[in-house]
Amino acid sequence: LKCSAFGKNKGHLPKTSEMSSATDTEEMHCAVIGAIGSPLPESLLLQRRPRPRASEGLAVLQVLAAGVNPSDVSAALKGAFPYTKSGSIAGRDCCGVVVEGPAEVIGKVMWCSGGKDRGIAADGSLAEFTRIPVEALLPVPPNVSVAQAGVMGVPFVTACVAVEKLQIKAGETVAVTGANGQVGRFVLSLAKSRGARTVGIVRRDVAVPFADVVVVHAGGILTEQLEASSVGSCINAAVDTVGAHTEQVLDVLAHSGRLVLLAAPTADSSFQLHIRKFYRKNLTLHSTETMQYTSEQSAALARSFLPVFEAGMCTGPELHTDVFPLDRVREAYDLVSKGCPSRVVVAPSGVDALQNGSS
Repeated sequence: LKCSAFGKNKGHLPKTSEMSSATDTEEMHCAVIGAIGSPLPESLLLQRRPRPRASEGLAVLQVLAAGVNPSDVSAALKGAFPYTKSGSIAGRDCCGVVVEGPAEVIGKVMWCSGGKDRGIAADGSLAEFTRIPVEALLPVPPNVSVAQAGVMGVPFVTACVAVEKLQIKAGETVAVTGANGQVGRFVLSLAKSRGARTVGIVRRDVAVPFADVVVVHAGGILTEQLEASSVGSCINAAVDTVGAHTEQVLDVLAHSGRLVLLAAPTADSSFQLHIRKFYRKNLTLHSTETMQYTSEQSAALARSFLPVFEAGMCTGPELHTDVFPLDRVREAYDLVSKGCPSRVVVAPSGVDALQNGSS
């Protein structure tokens, strides 16, 4: 089944007989974390469960699109997080139609994301229906499809956290390693929206949206490569989404530079910190780990950055061409585990429902 972003969101409940009949059922299909740390299929189970119901402060979405993040895969297949709970419905990100909840949101197409409170330590999005705090619901931005909204939560919120910590000012130069990845692209676009000059650092010569300057760093000394590209050592802030050359990224920061770390290639990844150079340059080192952000906190942060979409300064993520119905969710997990560079879409309510909800 192929996907071409499934059109653009209309922001209201699509009138289809399929969706109406689906919302009447008392049970639902879902993907559940099984034997943590085991390979597929033991680590991800397909089950039928009672569908959730709305209560005070909580709404119910019929899930049209849900994402599979590397953290979802790591939680189930690798046991990477001690708080992962076997039996939790998997999935941190989703977009769908509100079918139960306050009158002002009923029938609207909304999206949400979360940390460990969604799909890791508690029930998440890989189900026909999911229960979400009303405060965590977000409107789908202009020119973003339902499929894109359903999978952009974690990378977008991660970028928002990084940009917020860096306190980027107009006129500053911001560099991003792994700039052709989803988080990197969002960071670049958000930095540009604040008036920054953007530098995308990549391993191979590829197009990098929202980068004013692209530097190919496949080896060698990053400082020299930046000098050759006219950027020099005037980088005020950087986001390292790779974690492979962090020491070199620190070296290229200007005085009072700031760096956000958000990736480690291996569990024991480390780098050498030259303390005297660090404090004499008055550098600041941050980290970003969105697993600790609740769905409400994630929404509050994302909401403050949504105007960049309205201004046309940010676009939805790139999608993998295949869309996976729920009974093929293990294929989606396998694809992400192998390093798929684009966002993988699961359609828990069926591909037809996703297409109808996007038309």
